[in-house]
Amino acid sequence: MAGVIIIGWISMSATKLAVAISASISFANIVMMIVQIQVDMQSRMTSYDRIRFYSSNLPQEVKRSEINPIDPPKDWPSVGTIQFGNVTFRYGLGLPYVLKDVSFDLKGGEKIGG
Repeated sequence: MAGVIIIGWISMSATKLAVAISASISFANIVMMIVQIQVDMQSRMTSYDRIRFYSSNLPQEVKRSEINPIDPPKDWPSVGTIQFGNVTFRYGLGLPYVLKDVSFDLKGGEKIGG
């Protein structure tokens, strides 16, 4: 573009040179717009390819109606309990104990703290 302007400067009138510069700028804008459209199209096609891949290649979750439940053994307890016996705890060596010989039992179905 610069070569055209320099060569044209010698033999062109000012109005023709202004038209040439204006046309060059318009052409550059058109090329820039075409590149932008191509980049946008490529981005959209990548998105479309990802949607197609994830919709067809990933395994589907099993429907709840297709799951066979597993029954626990006959001797499985119907109610559980939690037992803490003489629990002592600290957050690190050299730090004071935050629990010292704590013992308690929580029976099944029992609610605590609220």
